[in-house]
Amino acid sequence: MNQAVFVGRLCRDMSLRKIGEDHRVLNNTIAINRPHRDRNGETVTDYIPIVVWDHLADLLHNNVQKGSQISVSGLMQSRNYVNKEGLTVYVVECLVTEVTLIDRKNKVTEDKTVAGTKPSPTEVATQAHAVTSA
Repeated sequence: MNQAVFVGRLCRDMSLRKIGEDHRVLNNTIAINRPHRDRNGETVTDYIPIVVWDHLADLLHNNVQKGSQISVSGLMQSRNYVNKEGLTVYVVECLVTEVTLIDRKNKVTEDKTVAGTKPSPTEVATQAHAVTSA
């Protein structure tokens, strides 16, 4: 079985790309702190690349920004490509199938009003239901 669940903070602002006429994609990285510290007492953080498509990409693009805490679940996938220097680059990333918005960092919506920094528990549940039932 290939199922991954991560809770962490987004490392970059959302950059939505259109693919053809019908698809949108977001590539970002989620930073996840490990529960233990290293020998020097420093927090250890893992950085997991994520790929989000279509309606979930729209949801993230419209509601979060760098530093927002989210929960994602999906499949881990690996791929490779040849870069400009002719070297093969291997990538392991999470192909996101579900998203829960945990907080929003004062994301400015299209009407230029500021959304609340933390949605209510009902709003989180509604967003999670909308994401999983869409």
